[in-house]
Amino acid sequence: MQKQLSDLWESAGLVAVGVLLLVVIFAVPDIGYQEHKSIFAVAMQSHWGHYFDWPSAWCSTKIILLGLAALAFVNAVLGLLLDTDFEGANTVVVISAILPMLVGIFGLYELIKAIL
Repeated sequence: MQKQLSDLWESAGLVAVGVLLLVVIFAVPDIGYQEHKSIFAVAMQSHWGHYFDWPSAWCSTKIILLGLAALAFVNAVLGLLLDTDFEGANTVVVISAILPMLVGIFGLYELIKAIL
């Protein structure tokens, strides 16, 4: 019982971290000259060789934070799922963590491209 309560509080903390990251992503304004564009569009407009494209770098950072927020939500749900007797929980953990990790890798690539 104590372990389940501890896991519940851990999952609640991860959900709080995910919500906080989403607030940062969507409440903090974008930098620069691109209004009414998605963070993905602004991040992808950067080109290699144009050093220090700060609006694209900021949007790339927001993409990385989006991947971390999704990973926090996935980890919270699947942490509770692992406490059950569901036999395929390990497979579900790996499969559902792939997309947030790919989003984070894409954001890191775009950040490197915006800075270099």
